Amino acid sequence: MTCPLVSVITNSYNSGKYLRANIESMLRQDYVDWEHVVVDCGSTDNSMDILSVVAHKRLRVFQVPFCGVAKSRNIGISKAKGGIIAILDSDDYALPQRLTKQVNLLLSRPDIVGVGSGMVRINETTNRSKTYVYSACPRHIGILLRAGFDPIPHSSFTFRRSSFEAIGGYSNTIEKGEDFELMLRFAISGSLFSLPEALVHITTREDSHTNRHRPKGRDTSFFKALSLILNSVGEGSVRPSQEMVETWLESIGSDGVGALLGRWCLRSIWHNCLKLNLNSLSYLVKLAGLHLLQVVECRRKAWWDYSKAPKDIAIYLLSNRSH
Repeated sequence: MTCPLVSVITNSYNSGKYLRANIESMLRQDYVDWEHVVVDCGSTDNSMDILSVVAHKRLRVFQVPFCGVAKSRNIGISKAKGGIIAILDSDDYALPQRLTKQVNLLLSRPDIVGVGSGMVRINETTNRSKTYVYSACPRHIGILLRAGFDPIPHSSFTFRRSSFEAIGGYSNTIEKGEDFELMLRFAISGSLFSLPEALVHITTREDSHTNRHRPKGRDTSFFKALSLILNSVGEGSVRPSQEMVETWLESIGSDGVGALLGRWCLRSIWHNCLKLNLNSLSYLVKLAGLHLLQVVECRRKAWWDYSKAPKDIAIYLLSNRSH
């Protein structure tokens, strides 16, 4: 097989029952110049049996000991031959026009470092689905990221390999929130775009590592803030200094501060306060006081009501931005 333009990267861990549909969704792509790189990260189920059954000439499979999703994705991209990388996790599926539309955009827009799309989220337990479409505006995407939102589903993300290497790839020190942290660095390095249509199906798994260990709802904001400040949210994380906290909060801007503080909840702060030293906590209290009116207003907003599109949230943040 000659070097393809696009390498689709799939990280897999105990995803045997999803892999066939995942790989078949790639075979249905109307774009032709691609390869599919699957990294099996220490699976103990029938994943390798499934991969052997569905093997085809565009599929390349690598087995590695369990090392976490960030390292596994870095390994997959290091094995890739393409200059454009598309992420598709093992329990998700791509619609037939995904690669065509995203690759054409990247080739026609050299100013864009990466592109995502909307998604259809499928709940594995209830079998219910809901479609989400996000803002296409690079400025909106940047604001949403700074405020702690995920405006680009990671399994819809397609980007230039050169841009990925320029920002250092996935952080091997972050196991939770590694996709959010990478996306933020992409947004800092250049413009991100999102096609205003659903091009992937994403499965909400009840048995996933993510669902067992990530906080829910409003707690997610504090979780992401810590992952960025600390570069790690696991046990034994180095406690951030006041300077680290100040630097991060200044980087997200006043609109991001208002939205982030407004979405924190007391339970989240209580559970995470031991990770912050006294000076940092004191600084956060003062910061909340300075932004009190915006914090109160943001607390009253239905940030987690998904009937409100992220595009509307971005417009709200822009219109209420302090100058």
